[in-house]
Amino acid sequence: MSWSGQIYGSTPSTTMEQLPAYLTQEWLSDDHENQMLHLLRDQLNEEALNNNIYVAETYFFQLLTQIHRDPRSYSTSNSFAWIRRVGQDLATGVNDKLTTIININMNHWIGVVVDFERSNILYGDSMGGVIDHGVSETLTWWTNFHTGRHFNMWYLPITRQQDGHSCGILAWNAIAACVLPAKYSLIDPSGATNERMRVFLQIVEEHQKVSCSVSFSVHFI
Repeated sequence: MSWSGQIYGSTPSTTMEQLPAYLTQEWLSDDHENQMLHLLRDQLNEEALNNNIYVAETYFFQLLTQIHRDPRSYSTSNSFAWIRRVGQDLATGVNDKLTTIININMNHWIGVVVDFERSNILYGDSMGGVIDHGVSETLTWWTNFHTGRHFNMWYLPITRQQDGHSCGILAWNAIAACVLPAKYSLIDPSGATNERMRVFLQIVEEHQKVSCSVSFSVHFI
């Protein structure tokens, strides 16, 4: 397997050079979190569950925060049409849940599951913190905009962090255990390193499957 070039089955901006970080104690970046979110989306699709769970990349909440600061054009701007569509699909039952990973203070990842069916926002912080005020305000505004309802804040079960670098993998594990419990459960606090290795192997496996499929298609065109 080549250690350069794009990772198939992931976002266009992610490359093979980013993979070794999973095998270290490096803090995981947006690109790594989005790789894992794509992996979760693919696994939900394989389990035929992706039809009611929207897996949003990290930039989703970044954009939502910008909109919330000045929401006047949200309902009309073409730039926000896709995010309005996400909200409308959730509000009308096309999808039931949205899950994502959110960055707090540029140095910490938390997991979020927004359950539109039950009007709940689940928030998991591996450091044990309560829901960030900005996250709460933004998600409360957005869910109310699309449903007219007030959503309750609830704790998302998550493994407690024992170091300074595992928040990213623990946030992902928490949302994966919530939306895909048949495949995932909360890991032991000492298992963060092994979980990073497992995710690394899953991303590599997905890359190889897609790569072989692309090579086969090109060969027979």
